[in-house]
Amino acid sequence: MLTEIFDVSTDYLLKDNVQTSESVSRGLDISTMQFSLEQAMKYVENKMNISQLVAKGVFLCVGSAMPLFALLAIVKTHKLNLTSNVAKAVGVIFILVMIFIGVSFLIRTNQHESDVVPIENEEFELAYGVHSVFKEKLQKYRSTYNLRLSVSIFIFIFIPLMIGSMLSDSSAVALMMLNVLLLMIATGIYILTPVSTKYEAYNNILKEGCLEARKVNALSARRNLRHFICLY
Repeated sequence: MLTEIFDVSTDYLLKDNVQTSESVSRGLDISTMQFSLEQAMKYVENKMNISQLVAKGVFLCVGSAMPLFALLAIVKTHKLNLTSNVAKAVGVIFILVMIFIGVSFLIRTNQHESDVVPIENEEFELAYGVHSVFKEKLQKYRSTYNLRLSVSIFIFIFIPLMIGSMLSDSSAVALMMLNVLLLMIATGIYILTPVSTKYEAYNNILKEGCLEARKVNALSARRNLRHFICLY
């Protein structure tokens, strides 16, 4: 039952020669926090909760202009008797509503930040066996990480606008291809954010005692997110 709950082999639970506890050999530092397997897994869960909120928020912000472009494309086709002014007004309303909902998702990440601070900003060491468990988890997760990363990169480099311009000179087609482009970018980010966060969380846990390395990883992730939001 324990192997199913923690997704590990019985060797990590029953064999003493899988990992030698470093804290026993060097003495446990009273000022250093020690994290159990349950606490480490809770950290990963909180990181994933944050990444899901970020992914949803960015997806909505990037895709907020899609209704506007779709309505303008309908105007170009002269269907539904839709005027340009009405299309712009409705499109702007969609932009404001979707950005508002997206930003609300980003703000809600604060409720999980206090649960991830001890591992990312403080010195800690892992309880006996935890390092081996997460090392195995990281090895198993690498294939999933590489696959989703490759899919995300493929989505980013695919250029529907160029393909649309080669197939048709219609402005309506160009607007729809722009919609497809935004959708693909948003989807790529939605796929990449959680998988990268989980990979980073596993590495942060395995870097026990390396406080500077964990801070660099966290700072880099925040800078990338802020840079993307400002760029958008």
